[in-house]
Amino acid sequence: MNGPGILIVEDEIIVALDIQSSLERIGYGNVRIASDGVQALEMVEEEAPDLILMDILLKGAGADTADGVSIALMVKERRDIPIIYITAYADDTTLQRAKLTQPYGYILKPFEERELRTTIEMALYKHRMENELRKSEERYRRFFEEDLTGDFIVDGNGVIVTCNPAFARIFGFSSTDEAIGTGFPLLFPSVTDWESFIRSIRENRMLVYHERELRRADGSPLYIVTNTTGVFDGGRLV
Repeated sequence: MNGPGILIVEDEIIVALDIQSSLERIGYGNVRIASDGVQALEMVEEEAPDLILMDILLKGAGADTADGVSIALMVKERRDIPIIYITAYADDTTLQRAKLTQPYGYILKPFEERELRTTIEMALYKHRMENELRKSEERYRRFFEEDLTGDFIVDGNGVIVTCNPAFARIFGFSSTDEAIGTGFPLLFPSVTDWESFIRSIRENRMLVYHERELRRADGSPLYIVTNTTGVFDGGRLV
């Protein structure tokens, strides 16, 4: 079937079939129904739907206290699937519990098909963007970690807040953990050299192929070429 796979988790079959009909009318043909929590979890494992429409008052989950929120939490432990709650109940206690599952939508019955479609499309879009952001962050993290150049970030006080293994190796630290938290000014021959370096960044905002003498962790001299970019907030180096 075409389109995203949608799983309706609803223990009242008439209600479930009505929602399925609404979905088909607005263009979603790949729709399945789970009538209880156990079946829902099985279908999540076997079919990995793209989105779940969950009834909050779901019963039959295998435990007396389990409901749709409990099942949603179990789903999140197994799969990264966006969940939208469809329910007739919107009391504060239910809303607070539902928030724990970080749902992608909360539709109150009765609803219009246009509202249902909009909520589904926004949920799928948000989930797709989050996945792309995670992939981008992972690519950046791998580049940062595997780069042969020493990469690092210091805060406005000159303290190293992160660095890659190459930086730790170049400056003679045993690990990145040892380097993080170190005052970067300590790696300069003198306070005057550090102040000159900071002044150059404030004036130029970026230093390209800047040659400088620094110090390793053991105090031995180190001659490097650095590209450094300052981050400014209202003209203030941060």
